[in-house]
Amino acid sequence: METSLGSLIRSYRQSLDLSRAQLAQKAGLSIPLIQKLEQGATANPRLETLRKLAKALEVETVDLVPE
Repeated sequence: METSLGSLIRSYRQSLDLSRAQLAQKAGLSIPLIQKLEQGATANPRLETLRKLAKALEVETVDLVPE
């Protein structure tokens, strides 16, 4: 089963009971970027963006890489 970056972000975010706004603030990213990532509208985010998201979601960066 293939999992997308967006579904991984959403799943981790929901498991921490965070809203998109809360995740954006915790990661130092914009709410529209979080929305675009979850919806798959941003296919190739920068590595630094993934690092910020991973830290905010309390996972390793590699955990955000779809299989």
